Amino acid sequence: MIDRLTFAVQTQLRWYQNYLADSWRNLTPMGYGCMLIGIAVFGWILMKGASRR
Repeated sequence: MIDRLTFAVQTQLRWYQNYLADSWRNLTPMGYGCMLIGIAVFGWILMKGASRR
């Protein structure tokens, strides 16, 4: 039972790794720009929500 569960988890992780690697290799300049803007907005939101000392 545990070996089947381990195999399923490993298979899912391998699929996601391959998907992310393929997406990164086929990234267009527009996709790269959108990713950078998304990271900047996410970082700005995190910094705005941080407690001030």
